[in-house]
Order: sequence, then C-alpha cells, then structure tokens
Amino acid sequence: MLKERLYYQIKPFLPWRLRMAVRQILARRKRQAARDIWPINESVAQPPEGWPGWPNGRKFAFVLTHDVEGPLGQSKCLQLAQLEKKLGFRSSFNLVPEGDYVVSPELRAALVRDGFEVGVHDLHHDGKLYNSRREFAKNAARINHYLKEWGAVGFRSGFMLHNLEWAHDIGAFYDGSTFDTDPFEPQPDGMGTIFPFWVAGEGDKGYVELPYPLGSRPISTSRHSAEARRQSIRTA
Repeated sequence: MLKERLYYQIKPFLPWRLRMAVRQILARRKRQAARDIWPINESVAQPPEGWPGWPNGRKFAFVLTHDVEGPLGQSKCLQLAQLEKKLGFRSSFNLVPEGDYVVSPELRAALVRDGFEVGVHDLHHDGKLYNSRREFAKNAARINHYLKEWGAVGFRSGFMLHNLEWAHDIGAFYDGSTFDTDPFEPQPDGMGTIFPFWVAGEGDKGYVELPYPLGSRPISTSRHSAEARRQSIRTA
C-alpha cells in the first residue's frame, strides 16, 4: 500500500498523459505476470458449500451500479436513470459526499422516488481514505453521517481501495469495494470469489461484501463521467 499512498499524494501534480503512459507500461508487465489468472480465473466461480442460489434460489443476479465521480457525471444521472427505467432496470448511483461536486438533494430524491438506490462513494475520492487508521476512523464518522442523512445502505470506496477489518467502522449494510481477481487495480488483492460473503465483526455485527467479477470491469465515457459497473453473482 505504500506505493499507492505515495502515488495518490503526487497524482494531482502529474500530467494526465504522463500518468496514462506509465500505466500502459505497467499494464503490459502485469498482463504477462498474471496470464494464468487474468482475465478469467475459473476457480472464483466455485460456489461456497451449501450455496442455495441467490436471490431466493435463483441461478444468478445482475446488479447495475454507477460511480459518479465528477460534476459532469452528476449532471447526466437523471438522463441515464430514465434510459434504464425505459428498459426495465433499476440501478444504484454511488455519489461522492465531499468530492468535486455538491451532491444535489433533489437528485437523490428523484432517484429514490423512481426506485433507484443511492449509495455513498468514498468521502473525498482522493485515494487517501485508507492512508492511516486514525484518519480512517475520522472519515468513517463522516461517511456514516451521509449514510444516515441519505438513507443509504451501501458503500464503495474510491479506486476499489479496501481494508475489510477497518470497514467495520462504516455502518453500511454492504460494501462493494473488492473484486474477484484484477491485477490492474491499485490494490490488486482479489477476494478469489464472485460470491457475496459476510464479514463478521464484534458480536453479531458485520456487513456483506459484494466483490465484482472481472466481466463487469468499470467503464467510463470520460475521465470525469459516471462509471458503470455491472456485477453478476452466479451459482453452479
């Protein structure tokens, strides 16, 4: 994590083209090193023992979410929601509480009214959420404020950074900040499964972790637009 912390400290000062060029070089190396498990690692599709199918014994579930990371993305949320509504979908829009835009209460209300979900996406979306335990605890308190204020139950960190133990400080019902296998993420430690699992805390407390499979890799139409993530949870 030290390299990731350093990167996000200097990232605002690096030209975008330089960042992309370096990422391409690193990606070629990672692709070769991970050729046996990427893009598909068949072992992650093995269902847990006694898995009944979800939801209600069904063969698979499809979850559509959008990480809204900038003002341009927020301005297109309702347009996207209406398109999905016409197609019979309802998705989750994850909004950044203290990022590069002010979250519109009217937008949140309109989405919920039409049957969509609103989730909390990080706090500042600057890659620093997990820099230190002390700062994380402070940020988690702010995140919990927004979870309560928005009536939200889901959380996803920026850049898919995660610490499942620390995340107990966040009072979300579920977390979607992990993946099955993806060596190209800033924090590439995959969960080794596409199935949701319970992260137990003290007593009977805990939360559900929803790792996304590689087939639903984030797609962005621009650097500052909403990202679309598709998650499928399958059974054998």
